[in-house]
Amino acid sequence: MGLFGLVTLNVTGRTKEFSIRKVLGAQTNNIASGILKQYIILFAVSLLIGVPISYSLVKFLFDIAYEYHVPMNYLSIIVAVSILVFVLLLVVFTQVNKVAKASPANGLKVE
Repeated sequence: MGLFGLVTLNVTGRTKEFSIRKVLGAQTNNIASGILKQYIILFAVSLLIGVPISYSLVKFLFDIAYEYHVPMNYLSIIVAVSILVFVLLLVVFTQVNKVAKASPANGLKVE
């Protein structure tokens, strides 16, 4: 819900900008790349920080809590990261679809 709220708030705040871009002839993929670029950078930084920390903390927790446990490997981390990337793309593209279907005239009347 946090990611959805963040993207929705950003897209709603930039409605006028997207309307002007659409009037000037921008295609949907140009608008999508503008929105997606800032979230990809933020997401990459968070993954670079979060993945090693989460892996070491879960491994540490398993070693302390369970005497015999399934050994951890990198496949579980890769699956989790791929699910997160899928959710990010799904949220961003639902908002891009909303912007693409909106009328530029309605976006320019706001304020």
